[in-house]
Amino acid sequence: MSEEDSTKHPSEATFVHTAEYELDAKIAGKPVYLPSGAMEHVIARHVLGEGLDKKTKTTFYPVGQRVKGREIPGVMKVEEIVYYIDEAVKEGKPRLEEDRVVIIYEFDEPEKAGINRLKVVLKEVKGDFGIHFEVLTAYPISGPYVPLYEDGRWVR
Repeated sequence: MSEEDSTKHPSEATFVHTAEYELDAKIAGKPVYLPSGAMEHVIARHVLGEGLDKKTKTTFYPVGQRVKGREIPGVMKVEEIVYYIDEAVKEGKPRLEEDRVVIIYEFDEPEKAGINRLKVVLKEVKGDFGIHFEVLTAYPISGPYVPLYEDGRWVR
């Protein structure tokens, strides 16, 4: 967000861009990156609710935003999403699903962020400097403050 947007309600703020992060985590000894495009997707979809009518099911990070007429609790900050993704990749158990690596991470203290379980989906990338992994998406699955929008309505 731009500096002038930082005082606005999250749903009124203009999303500008994110940086690319190299996470502390490794998978099979290979580095893991959170590209700016993936983080932009996470914020657009699972914070701001873009494209809700195109998907049947979406969960949201509880960062105090307003989506489709619903005020979502502000249990965590948008900036913390990166840290929770990093924790999930670092501490979770990766498994292969087709051509993707999927991690379902269970939080020890779900009340801290309002999230019980977080799903992270990664892909293996063969680049000029060797093999690494990139996050494609990451979203909360469940938690005491994780709302679910499904088939055009709020389910929880």
